[in-house]
Amino acid sequence: MSNITRGGLAPLRLSRAVTLLEDSLTNRMTLLQVAGECGLSLSYFARAFKASTGLSPYQWLAQHRIDKAIQALESSMLPLSEIATLCGFADQAHFARAFRKAKGVTPSAWRRDARADEADESMIDLDRRPWKTA
Repeated sequence: MSNITRGGLAPLRLSRAVTLLEDSLTNRMTLLQVAGECGLSLSYFARAFKASTGLSPYQWLAQHRIDKAIQALESSMLPLSEIATLCGFADQAHFARAFRKAKGVTPSAWRRDARADEADESMIDLDRRPWKTA
């Protein structure tokens, strides 16, 4: 039995589609172009992609944009407008709306909370020093 989900994309096509969708964050490739690059019609591509991933291409792309934004928020001090552009959002306002809808908080609140968590984790509990004697 094949490991291809019934009605889904073959592993090589799925890998190609994911690569193209990831690249579309910066090069603005349309779903029609992605489907064409995979040698499929748009309707078949959308159906097969969802069968393979559980998400429509649009849902997958939206989730990927948010995941990429979270990485940038937690690992850099880039301005929100630059993160929005890097993640394929039309502008900072669109980014903020999409992020809040997906995560329930604004991008700036997410960054602030991540920084606070990082600071909490880096603090050393002086009472737990292994060399401390009673």
